Amino acid sequence: MDKIRNDLAVNSRWDLILQVRDLNNSVIFKELINMSEFSNFENEEDRYLLVNKDTNEDMQFVFYATMGKESLAMWYTDKHQFEKTYNIAKGKTIFNQVCESNPINKKMIFFESFLGKSYSGNPKYIYEKLLELGYSNQFIFIWSYSGKSIIPGNPIIVERESEEYFKYLAESKYWVNNIIFPVHRKREGNIYLQTWHGTPLKKLGFDIEVDGPEKLARENFYLESRNWDYLISANRYSSNIFKRAFKFNKRVLELGYPANDIFFKKDISGLRDELKEKVGIPKDKKVILYAPTWRDNESSASWQHSFEIKINLNDFMERLSDEYILLLRMHHLISDSIVIPDEYKDHIFNVSSYDDIQELYVISDILITDYSSVFFEFANTKKPILFFAYDYNLYKEEIRGFYLDMKKDLPGPILQSSEELLNSIKNIKQVELEYKSSYDKFIKKYCEIEDGNSARKIIEEVF
Repeated sequence: MDKIRNDLAVNSRWDLILQVRDLNNSVIFKELINMSEFSNFENEEDRYLLVNKDTNEDMQFVFYATMGKESLAMWYTDKHQFEKTYNIAKGKTIFNQVCESNPINKKMIFFESFLGKSYSGNPKYIYEKLLELGYSNQFIFIWSYSGKSIIPGNPIIVERESEEYFKYLAESKYWVNNIIFPVHRKREGNIYLQTWHGTPLKKLGFDIEVDGPEKLARENFYLESRNWDYLISANRYSSNIFKRAFKFNKRVLELGYPANDIFFKKDISGLRDELKEKVGIPKDKKVILYAPTWRDNESSASWQHSFEIKINLNDFMERLSDEYILLLRMHHLISDSIVIPDEYKDHIFNVSSYDDIQELYVISDILITDYSSVFFEFANTKKPILFFAYDYNLYKEEIRGFYLDMKKDLPGPILQSSEELLNSIKNIKQVELEYKSSYDKFIKKYCEIEDGNSARKIIEEVF
């Protein structure tokens, strides 16, 4: 095991192959070890056939029967990640038991956003529109959530991986999510509304060609997407990609994103002042939002990633802090906490744990991003966007790849150094004029169907 361990990446999965050679050492038979005869496990946690604790700290070799390929696989992981995964397997057993014993509740809706980490995104805005329209008199609402925000409407709140989570998931007729659930099956009569979480710039699902965690996750996404009854899209461009990348052939609701309804509120200036006060930002300062994505090649643990800020914060303080506040909003998969020096804290805010990025869009005067889909949503504000893509060639060729030609199709400049970025902020009016035509074309293609009524339209279709 010591020799194998030295060659393994943490949280790598290896499917085991049965191979037969003849006397000349030529391979005459080779295929995955098939576990289909053992697929009727009484409990899902029984799939973990052998857990061999390594001598290297708390690392473990786990041998298990996979759900998708029905193969035998080896997984090299740490104790914490294994226990988390094992608890989900036990939760699946609870889910199956409840499906067998309890009838489906036709008046129960189960919501989850970003793996239960936040109260945000399309699920939040669908939920709040349901409350506004009086659906709380007809339905019981369940939220998977482990954060600190106060969710209106007094829903039942459960934490992911808890027994209650899997119980209510099994009983609910309606599921609303923007990523995936840990259970890749549903019962007859269950309706699954997949809202997704952005218009894609980076390649998705079966379109990804570069090796990485997203490519490895295809199997789970394929199983999950078999359950989707509806998939929300903000434009025709997204609809075509989603159908192909997720191999989805059911109903795509091309009705805009409910989360973008916020940009069409009548008293948007009053909302902006209210949200600035909520975040703790002076009303007389302009706001820059920096919202980069994660890098598939910068893994620190299973589905956790590191990130190094390439903006020169010293230069920002010297050149721009009199006029601007800088908000740092990291992707939910980025694991390391950002430490802001005390002398900067009145001008640079870490808002990574702030649940709802839509509210941050509302208070921001400029967006800085890289390859994140956030700019498609922010474009509804018609405010300037800067693309700080310091690793553009690497990301395009070796990390993920794009659907758009970034150098031709974006509504703002691609900047590859902190100096270029800060100069563009200093001359933002000039940048706006230079990219006005590109921005107008971009809005027409990707934002045209957004009108502030997406949540209502989707509710009328689904519920």
